[in-house]
Amino acid sequence: MIRVAVARPTPVTDYALRETRRILAALEISQAGRDIELAVDPSQSTAVRVCVEGAAARLSGRGDASLLHAVYCFFEKLGCCFDFSGETLKLEALPESGWPEMSVSVEPSMPWRGIRMHLNFAQDQSCFTENAFAGFIDDIARMKMNYLLFHMYNGQEWYPFSYRGVEHLDLGIANLGRRPLPPGMIGRDKVRVRDHWFPADLEHIDDPRELRDAMRARYRRMMRRCRERGIRTAASIEPEALSDAFERELDAWQSASLADDWQQGWSGRRLAAADTRSPVMLDIAVERCLALIDAFPDLDELHLISREGTAWKRDDDAEYGLEARRIAERFGFPVELVDLEACAKTAAEPPEDIPVSPRANPYWTVLPGDSYCATVFGALRFVEFAVEILADPRLAAKSAEHGVSMSVAIYSPNPETVRLMSPAVAEMLPPGTPVSYLADYGARDICDGMDNWRPLFDKGLPVGLISWLEFDGCMMLAQGWARSVYDNVQKALAMGVRTACFNHWRVRSLEFSAKVAAEACFDASRGADTLMAEIAAARHGAGAAGAAAAAEDALEAATLYAKAYNYNIGFTNDWVYEHSTGTPGYAWQRLVESRRRYRAARDAFGELAARGAQWGERQALYMADVCAISAMHVEAVYHLQNAKLPLMGFDAWPPENPGAVWCGAPLLRTLLDSARKALSLEESYMRVYGGHVSSCDEQGQLSMHHLGVIEPFARFVRMLEAQLERALAQPQMEE
Repeated sequence: MIRVAVARPTPVTDYALRETRRILAALEISQAGRDIELAVDPSQSTAVRVCVEGAAARLSGRGDASLLHAVYCFFEKLGCCFDFSGETLKLEALPESGWPEMSVSVEPSMPWRGIRMHLNFAQDQSCFTENAFAGFIDDIARMKMNYLLFHMYNGQEWYPFSYRGVEHLDLGIANLGRRPLPPGMIGRDKVRVRDHWFPADLEHIDDPRELRDAMRARYRRMMRRCRERGIRTAASIEPEALSDAFERELDAWQSASLADDWQQGWSGRRLAAADTRSPVMLDIAVERCLALIDAFPDLDELHLISREGTAWKRDDDAEYGLEARRIAERFGFPVELVDLEACAKTAAEPPEDIPVSPRANPYWTVLPGDSYCATVFGALRFVEFAVEILADPRLAAKSAEHGVSMSVAIYSPNPETVRLMSPAVAEMLPPGTPVSYLADYGARDICDGMDNWRPLFDKGLPVGLISWLEFDGCMMLAQGWARSVYDNVQKALAMGVRTACFNHWRVRSLEFSAKVAAEACFDASRGADTLMAEIAAARHGAGAAGAAAAAEDALEAATLYAKAYNYNIGFTNDWVYEHSTGTPGYAWQRLVESRRRYRAARDAFGELAARGAQWGERQALYMADVCAISAMHVEAVYHLQNAKLPLMGFDAWPPENPGAVWCGAPLLRTLLDSARKALSLEESYMRVYGGHVSSCDEQGQLSMHHLGVIEPFARFVRMLEAQLERALAQPQMEE
């Protein structure tokens, strides 16, 4: 018998009851002789309680969402495993009558804990079917997460908005557009769309307004689903970035020129770096916020976040001193809080004396030889802009009316920039203003740099952590961040963080790191080894805990090495082909070492598959294959560079360069052989990965790999073949 004791039924308590019945039915547990009471008890001392004595199980929460979490705690103790990509409903030993005795009492260590969705890649929820998106929300609720942040990049803000008669319709889903997937693509039968990678249930929509309205309706339904599962929903926009339609009108709307395209060469996408002190920019930003709040009635929070590595570049360094005085006077703090002498210092070369392409530099926002002034003052000017937006009486009234809290977030992935900006940021934000930092790439680096955030805590500001389950620069590679995530959560809790969310794009293959993030935030009392052993036992059996830890540690070693020394080697689309392998390229010895580490991780997961329980074998074999193809991709980059870098020496890269001086046939044969090896390895990657593909994120990854890797690599091979044919038809010069 299941009894429910609540003052009044709510969507969350109703869902808790449905989930209890669903899981009991799936486990085929008879209720005869067994009793479950679900209760909401606002007076209990801890948020989540599970008390079982004999045949009576009482699952209670201080609030509705806590009751739902108590339900999942109970079934986890029975043996079930709730994961980032689904659930494994299984039982440990169950008495013939009654329940196994258990007593669980938890006050969640991190009150708000969840996921930040980057809605901008082929692998993320922007390309999911609605059923898959809904399933993802259910899965994170089962992991006892209670926070979901919809990050809406410029061009992916799916709600109606117009300004001075100009409508925002510069919208795009993910980053592949509507490029067709050819019938001959490896694994094409696994990608369940008609023509191009897109949300399959929206693929038929071509009209931009209709697509906008359909996506907005979907997001509304997903936010409502979050509310019904006790999940707090947030959205974030970049107020500094304007759509193309608005940027074209700026000169007509104001007299000052607002063109500053510092990021164009980096991202390939022109972003407006308009003067954030412009009244027009402020008005547009406020109107965008008002429209967003109206568009999503179940929204709980709205974040204003800076663009990645935002900068304010001046030709005359004296302007930085003037700007420091202006900002200090406006916000009433000593100008000395902005350490101009330290800001003016130039970034040093990396410790290892091996040069890399600027586009493969982990701290590209401040390259060696550049000072920190541009990024520090870019961040300070953004904070000033955000404070002005929040102070607008229209927005203050609207957010209060709808119960939407407002927050400021800074995306500045350079630890020295963060250190230098934080004292002033702490003074500029009004007391009580929530602020979040996205302060580096990867959970390990975030953790290592968190002491730079200290001024925010000293000022008593509510500080949020935005960290990572994966780094997009390694998207083509397997990634494991378990210990890094654990340490990051522990550091955040020690400093006083009470909201933590984790960036991700893919879902499949990130299960272990995601589980560590969820459990470390829920109950931080367990040490890393204990927590990892518990997760491993649930996923692979108690006897395989050691093998699971060894496999995850091997993968984390490969992950950290690739991120540190081969930055952006796995970035999606054609980044590797076009950009990060430019002169001087990745160091050959680092590529060889990275491949070795991924092969070691492959072998460790193979050992786990052999030792673990049957229900975990599939996951272990999957991870072994993902590590194996990661090694293939690293080796493919090795061969790509062998073919590409000599061409750059002949000024024959890019291949269409009219000033190219082509080498002769003997060298062309060598280059062509390397290019063919690179393509062959990437095709092997597709075949192995295609054998596993099922979920939407995997379908997106496969599509991205074809369009962003296979197609440009194949064009490269064909170009070299044609050039070799021309060279063979001409008299040869001795090389």
